Amino acid sequence: MSDRIIVDPSESGNEHLQASASVISLADVRVSRGWSRPSKVCEHKSLVYSSRDRRIECKDCDQPIEAFDAFMTLVRHFDSMEDAARRREHQTKEAAGAVIVRKAAKALDKAWGRKMAPCCPHCDRGLLPEDFERGGSQIGQDFERARRRRPA
Repeated sequence: MSDRIIVDPSESGNEHLQASASVISLADVRVSRGWSRPSKVCEHKSLVYSSRDRRIECKDCDQPIEAFDAFMTLVRHFDSMEDAARRREHQTKEAAGAVIVRKAAKALDKAWGRKMAPCCPHCDRGLLPEDFERGGSQIGQDFERARRRRPA
């Protein structure tokens, strides 16, 4: 697409152009008003880096790609990979915590299923399912761990 528009000064409504040039450069107007040209970055992900010619081209459309645009493509790619790795790490930690809770619940179910009752590790009294009928009393895990670390 050309940056030049040819205007016929003889058309009605264009009389003010008769004294000036009949060719208007949109690039000059854009520069004089401080407008930036909308950049068109190739969205293709398959870039070819030629170290011999020191050029970067899109493998799909064979258009030359500016170095900054190619760099930003790499940065976006590695940012998304880093975000995905963080999400997987977070999910793995959550899953590991859930496994501990499931193992504890399974051990309690196993003990209750054998006509036995698991004992409280602190007071050695039995814990029955009825004790948890209304949810039982609860304490924050961090608070309880801190209390257990404190010397008696």
